Amino acid sequence: MVSVQQAKQILTDIFPNAPADTIDLLFNHAKISTYPAGIYLCTEGKIEDTFYIMLSGRVDVFRTKEGKRFILDYQEAGSSFGEIALILDTPRTADVVTTEETTVLEISRADFDNVIKHNNQALLRVVQLIMHRILTQQERRLTELVKEA
Repeated sequence: MVSVQQAKQILTDIFPNAPADTIDLLFNHAKISTYPAGIYLCTEGKIEDTFYIMLSGRVDVFRTKEGKRFILDYQEAGSSFGEIALILDTPRTADVVTTEETTVLEISRADFDNVIKHNNQALLRVVQLIMHRILTQQERRLTELVKEA
């Protein structure tokens, strides 16, 4: 079980320059949920309104093409996902499924928008998270291609 203090610390790590009142606002409006393995938190192509922060457990991020599942990434405690669809106001870009019991902090689109629109540092941090994820996925795919060659 993740304590309130641990959850707030993870929020602070994700948004390191956000004022304490912003962290409190996010935490107080968020929902803590625990899911068993095999639950889809995001479904590729669907419009969904939640930003997730991993408190414990693990999820796989994947896309399915021609009936075959391609793992893009995985997320563990301290990471986040779901922000791309919220920022771009587009459907989810991938499926996200729990691979073990997983606890997440669920932040609504309205609260997420409020924080990034009124806090430049929070917006910058979200952009950094996205770029880091893209670079990591790119490196992983390049390694796979080298192995296949």
